[in-house]
Amino acid sequence: PLSSCQRRPPCRMAVDESAANESCVGPSSEGAGKASSCEGCPNQQACAAGAGRAVDPDLEVIAQRLAGVKRKLLVLSGKGGVGKSTVAVNLAYALATQGGRVGLLDADVHGPSLPSLVRLPPGSLPLRQDAQTRLLAPAEADGVRLMSYGFVGKGASSGAVPAAVMRGPMVGKTVGQMLSGTDWGELDYLLVDLPPGTGDVHLTLSQTYGLSAAVLVTTPQRLSTVDVLKGVDMLRELGVPMISLVENMAHFTDDTGRTHLPFGGSQLEAVRRHAGLRESDTFRLPIEPQVVAESWRRDHAQHGEGVP
Repeated sequence: PLSSCQRRPPCRMAVDESAANESCVGPSSEGAGKASSCEGCPNQQACAAGAGRAVDPDLEVIAQRLAGVKRKLLVLSGKGGVGKSTVAVNLAYALATQGGRVGLLDADVHGPSLPSLVRLPPGSLPLRQDAQTRLLAPAEADGVRLMSYGFVGKGASSGAVPAAVMRGPMVGKTVGQMLSGTDWGELDYLLVDLPPGTGDVHLTLSQTYGLSAAVLVTTPQRLSTVDVLKGVDMLRELGVPMISLVENMAHFTDDTGRTHLPFGGSQLEAVRRHAGLRESDTFRLPIEPQVVAESWRRDHAQHGEGVP
């Protein structure tokens, strides 16, 4: 005869995400309940048994909305001020120049950079929402589809979006809405420019949206290296493949041809080894004095100041 437990329907162990460890890899990830960061979590047994991998109706909707996106690539650092957004924008337009259908999401709600880096055609804002699907049509410039909190926040049309005063979970939700609430259409690449750190936005996107790979950006500064190494550890924990490493602002060459290292010697090799990347996957980008000078001139011209 069957025992009382055998006669009952299969039990489902509940996962309480509010009680999860700070570095939780997500109850739906392949490493749930098995990763080193799961040690001591009250959900460890349930996650290891697959309780968090049940089909979520919301995930099905997200998958349908992003069905036309072939590859979703993260561009991240862990450290602010390394030129990550500049790398993301240039990578997006380089892929588009080679014939790719490209989208770029600026996922930094507290400090969106895309409105400053890309000049939209007149009349692009406010963004339009489809009455039936409720999806926003992304902005577009030179063939690349663009989305940023700086395009949808209050005051976006006037170019004066105020500070986004919100907690981490709300930021993650906002970024998720921009990603899955945008009508990206058919894309070969959707680049996601992440904010600094290893917080809610990184976890939400990695656990929910089926990311293809990540591009890491750093500088020669040791302070940058420390945080980038943490970013590498996070990606490894979340199971996101790393495909490239960029050391930005590595050096510059003056008018005499002499090369200078304003931030010290390269830290590229240490990060490359930690990330397990090949030498051919790494790049050192210089500071271009001509680009800096042109940017300075434009800033002065915008503010009505004399340009030497």
